[in-house]
Amino acid sequence: MAEQHLLESQEQPDYLGFENLLYPVIFEHAYQQYRVGHLRDAALNAFTAVFDLIRARTGLDMDGAKLVGQVFSVKKPRLILSEIEAGSGRNDQAGFLHIYQGAYIGIRNPKAHSLQHDLTDEKAAQYLIFASLLTRRAAEAHEP
Repeated sequence: MAEQHLLESQEQPDYLGFENLLYPVIFEHAYQQYRVGHLRDAALNAFTAVFDLIRARTGLDMDGAKLVGQVFSVKKPRLILSEIEAGSGRNDQAGFLHIYQGAYIGIRNPKAHSLQHDLTDEKAAQYLIFASLLTRRAAEAHEP
């Protein structure tokens, strides 16, 4: 009986909804569109916000693979994600360079160039969380 009462009286952990995982700029520019069912707009805005933040941090006025290639280059980066003197840091830098390029080519571009989409609520939420990770990494990166 005492054990049952103890279990029932313990506080339940707070629910961590996906919106709590969103980086502030993603929440600001994409979450409301998601909430009202504009899933394509939410995903497009999220990834546009990622690349806007990268441009703002670097002052570069370019887009896509060219932007990402210059910003996250292993040899001459504008933003450093990890300690690139170490092999694992170079791998992190190079890997995320490809992830950013893939996000631009495979997510942002298709959403920007067609009104057709295959998004569900779940898939759109996952895109917003993924965009949040990319935004966080770019925001926390340091300059050389």
